[in-house]
Amino acid sequence: MAAAEATGSHLHTPLFLALLAEALALAGKIEEALATLDDALAKAAVSGERGRDAEIHRLCGELTGRLPYPDPAKAEDSFRTALAIAREQGTRGYELRAATSLARLWAEQGRRGEARDLLAPVYGWFTEGFDGDCSKRLRRSTRLRHRRRQHGRHSLARIAPSGGS
Repeated sequence: MAAAEATGSHLHTPLFLALLAEALALAGKIEEALATLDDALAKAAVSGERGRDAEIHRLCGELTGRLPYPDPAKAEDSFRTALAIAREQGTRGYELRAATSLARLWAEQGRRGEARDLLAPVYGWFTEGFDGDCSKRLRRSTRLRHRRRQHGRHSLARIAPSGGS
């Protein structure tokens, strides 16, 4: 990345930094990953390359929840920011991922009704092409919720988005 930037090219730098942050997180370096995401957002602001901002904010929320001392309020703020950006940009894939992350957080906090209300309209958009990983997890989660409701247990299955939009 440094070699590309040395030529004056900053194309896709926020994307590459987000990918680096994900790799750092997989290696257990959560604080370093969060710092890298902050750098990605700063570079996006300077370059004007804002297409990945929603996903970067969503990743910030996910990683904030994995800190030694998680901050659910900060994670929720990141998810809400990601959701607002995705809606503004009209990127439904990123909106689905942000909504799923926020709904999972709410469900873990016992706010299952809010989680369902958030996911229902977003889920409704994805009736075709249900072959992507996010769509498969979302369908599986919906089936599990339905079964649990039938048996008197209201719960939202854990959905951990991964991969692209």
